[in-house]
Amino acid sequence: MKSYISSCIFFLLLFSSNTFSQDFLKGKGGTYNFKDRQYQLSPYQDAPPKESFGFVMEAGLEKNLSSYPKFLDLRKFHTPVKDQGSRGSCAYFSAAALAENAIKKYQGDEVNISEEYLIKLGKGLFGRFAGDDGSVAYYNLFDLKEGFGLEKDFPYQYNWFKRGLPCQNYDEKDTNTPAACFSHLAPTEEEQEMAIPFEGLEIVSLEPSAENIAAWMASYDQSVIVGLPVNKKGWNGETGYVIHNEQLRQECLKNKDICGGHSIVLTGYNLRNRTFTFKNSWGKDWGQNGYGTIPFSYINSYMQGNPVVAYLTQKVDLPSNHQTSLPKPTFNNLKYSLNTNDSEGRFLTLNLFGNIKHKSNHIISISSTFTYNDYDEEGYPNVVPVPPKYKKRYGKFLSDSLHENFRTKNEINMDEEPLSLSIPYALISRRILNNKDMALRLRISYFSDTEGFIRVLDQYIPLN
Repeated sequence: MKSYISSCIFFLLLFSSNTFSQDFLKGKGGTYNFKDRQYQLSPYQDAPPKESFGFVMEAGLEKNLSSYPKFLDLRKFHTPVKDQGSRGSCAYFSAAALAENAIKKYQGDEVNISEEYLIKLGKGLFGRFAGDDGSVAYYNLFDLKEGFGLEKDFPYQYNWFKRGLPCQNYDEKDTNTPAACFSHLAPTEEEQEMAIPFEGLEIVSLEPSAENIAAWMASYDQSVIVGLPVNKKGWNGETGYVIHNEQLRQECLKNKDICGGHSIVLTGYNLRNRTFTFKNSWGKDWGQNGYGTIPFSYINSYMQGNPVVAYLTQKVDLPSNHQTSLPKPTFNNLKYSLNTNDSEGRFLTLNLFGNIKHKSNHIISISSTFTYNDYDEEGYPNVVPVPPKYKKRYGKFLSDSLHENFRTKNEINMDEEPLSLSIPYALISRRILNNKDMALRLRISYFSDTEGFIRVLDQYIPLN
């Protein structure tokens, strides 16, 4: 890995003119919920709407947008939409997406850059934006110039605060929580040697106006990263159409739990209705196959900091196996037993025996959940909800889960000591059940940055 001094100098020179401070990014923003998934936003940054940018344009670009094509679609230069999961890592995903776009546009190769390695590098090795999930895409791109990892070598992991993971006993909102809980540890020297050189990546900060962005995109066929404030009420996950206005902003001032910051990649425009299309990082079923639409007015009034572009000036030397798919976990002799683990029968415990093997660095999630014979839109039995007064303690559903990190192991042997999952059975009221048949769902899954949660086992154990 080459010296970080040059990038550090860039960081110091440009930090004050770009966007945020590291102090601001400490803490957490609100959350965005979509289809039973929860996405963490960066801390909310309030700013009054900008009255006018005066059509500030880069030198050499036509100020009159009528000189450019009415429509532009750059999605053909992009790799598949990804899913950031529950971590507030959107700026790492937008930076990786723009870098992948630069490679595909320059040399035609489709590569899956590891956001996990980028996080380990920036937070763990360089100490940038340490102690939280947040970051700024502009500086993440400079970290990429130091060399990037491949997803097959450094698969994305969700947060380490879940049961069974290294930081299960820490509070992710506590400022004294170890920085390693967010960085997932700095890359070792051996891992740094695996990084692919990326010195030909050029990074440019643009003048902050929608008109300038559109003119640049049309002139150079380049996508653009922007940072935005988000009120979850203004982001329609079904259609992908997003808005922000003074009413939504005032709501954010009163309730920051519904608001935060987000980083996206603009991938095209429509000059007739003055909108951009953008690539999001909330999975393929958000919006239009993972893409959304945002008005020029949102960009002009509320964009945070400067838009950023990146492009290649020399070919990246990729290994021949860079598109190798990740292996799935395998199971041997999985068996289970059920028992109540106290004299009053308040908990039902599933004991799992057998062997799980996995050759990749994923986190494997193992869960048991009460279900009954109502079915959701995808044909799966609905889960049994926790009564409202117990939700703060037990969560939304009657479930228990354990997570195993295969970063330092490739096998779990549960024959000598079974894996136990316990559910507070006594919380199930007759009103909730209403004479419905019940089952206990045993699920084993892992997380992929391109597919989200991948179920590798769903087994239903009848209880009636």
